[in-house]
Amino acid sequence: VPIYPGGDPISTMGSSLGLASSDDGIHFTRIDNPPGNIVLDRTPLSHDEDAVFSPHILQHEGTYYMIYTGHWWNDPKGDDPSGVFILGATSDDGLTWTKHNKPVLLPAEWRDEEDLAFGYDWMSGIVAEASFFLGPDGYFYLFFQGEGPDEKMRVGLARAEHPLGPYTIKPQPIISPTAGSFDDRGVIAPHVLYDSGLVRIYYNGLSEVTDPDTGETKERWLLGYAEKQWPIW
Repeated sequence: VPIYPGGDPISTMGSSLGLASSDDGIHFTRIDNPPGNIVLDRTPLSHDEDAVFSPHILQHEGTYYMIYTGHWWNDPKGDDPSGVFILGATSDDGLTWTKHNKPVLLPAEWRDEEDLAFGYDWMSGIVAEASFFLGPDGYFYLFFQGEGPDEKMRVGLARAEHPLGPYTIKPQPIISPTAGSFDDRGVIAPHVLYDSGLVRIYYNGLSEVTDPDTGETKERWLLGYAEKQWPIW
């Protein structure tokens, strides 16, 4: 259990990252990496103190780069920094990771007022669940979900010259919820593939459905797909 610098344990969501390997992509074995087979753990008093989620990894020039989602909801200093962020880490072997010294992407409300993205309401409260790749033009393209005041998730796009940024963000989301559709409450967790000039985006679509027998309303999660020919910027 991670410990605050003062000695008290963190009372939090408790999510960390593990690792498994496979020779065939079907049968996986967990990597023995004590303590607890954790590859990337939470850090007290940081942007991932409460949870480490949703890693995506690419290898570039001999280094593994990871982007992941960090949650910070419980600040003992009383500053209440609550938020969800896109963070980064690097590794030489894919097993031992060093966290990047600053967030890869911040929500709009965490940015300086001079930053253009400070005014992007669609990503004001949360940035999370990202995927990235190296484009044929030499830029790294990062796809992520953002949440605004309407509590709906949208997919945004950013690019940078380095895998961990700094990233320039397009002012408007590239995929938004469609009214009356399977994703009318949110377009979530994009996973992206660059396929011979075609950019393929797979995502979770969130909606609500009502049981005709009970009248109970439940969330429904389905898989969505979008594509666009290169270029995308």
